[in-house]
Amino acid sequence: MPNKKDPKQNILDTSIALIAKKGFSAVGVREIAKKSKVNISMISYYFGGKTGILKAIIETYFTLVGDILKDIIDVDLPAETELKKVITGLVKLINEKENLCRVALLEMPLDVPEIANYKLEMVKRNMRFVGKKLEDGFNISDKTKHVIIGHAFISLVYSNFIFGKLRRKEFNIIFDDKFFETYTDIITTIFLHGVYGINDVCCPDKRNQKNKNNKK
Repeated sequence: MPNKKDPKQNILDTSIALIAKKGFSAVGVREIAKKSKVNISMISYYFGGKTGILKAIIETYFTLVGDILKDIIDVDLPAETELKKVITGLVKLINEKENLCRVALLEMPLDVPEIANYKLEMVKRNMRFVGKKLEDGFNISDKTKHVIIGHAFISLVYSNFIFGKLRRKEFNIIFDDKFFETYTDIITTIFLHGVYGINDVCCPDKRNQKNKNNKK
């Protein structure tokens, strides 16, 4: 007989699925308990309530992101290589745990300031790493620029997972390994070289053909 899932993890996984589908405000602890097939008192025991569940989801997400960053923090690599490794890791994470990432990033109940403060602390941890890399790798020391660049970076990396499903049928796109390899290359290129760098970096054949045509 297979081992039963750990009750705490079961509650967390069920909560992630429900909140991703319906939103934090629309999900109650009774529904979570019913779907998890546990007594409602177990939610209080493990998490203290629904707010505690969301905090646990946020902590899980940022811990996983922190693990991705730690993999390259002590390795001396070119800035572009480091950036691509981070993007590759984040894309893999959201591919494997899309609901977790969606809830952790998008859920911000305005009537629960405890969540906003907690998420801010989690963001600060990772921004210390980002700030160091921006200073060391790109010679950008302004803290305001760190914040703007950091937010723009996250928006770029996760853009497909926010809007991609809406566009998939329209453009008949298959989200396979090849797509996400190209996705990673293009996001890295846009971040480092802008839109004008896409043909030069991601499509060198087009660049070479253009150069040949210009020489004629």
